[in-house]
Amino acid sequence: MAWARSGLLRMKLPTRWLDQTVMATAALVAAATPLWADYVTDPTMCGQDPFATQEIGLRLDKTSMWAIEYYCEWAPAIDFGSQEVQVMLGHCGEPGAIFPTAFAALIDPAMPNQINIYADQTGDPVVFYDCG
Repeated sequence: MAWARSGLLRMKLPTRWLDQTVMATAALVAAATPLWADYVTDPTMCGQDPFATQEIGLRLDKTSMWAIEYYCEWAPAIDFGSQEVQVMLGHCGEPGAIFPTAFAALIDPAMPNQINIYADQTGDPVVFYDCG
């Protein structure tokens, strides 16, 4: 291994330079990666701290939707790339109660930044908007 014989392994980098490089890289990654890659029921929640906006509406990720003192979980995970109706089994809960239920997710190609989650017999979905 030429790089091992060349002395690169014995080379010492200044600690200050290394610390600055690590911090700069971490800052770039943090800026490029959203805190939560999700959908929300109220677009004003986008870009906000998820825990600070729990009282405004629900958040959605691949396996759950949640807000303050209310959540639903299901399996299998939603495939955000699919335009087929996806059926999942799971439950919803709040303090002191759990409710088993079936869910259906629909990503309508006519509304690409929206996901509809159906969880009851009314036919009315919970509409989530893409924060991306």
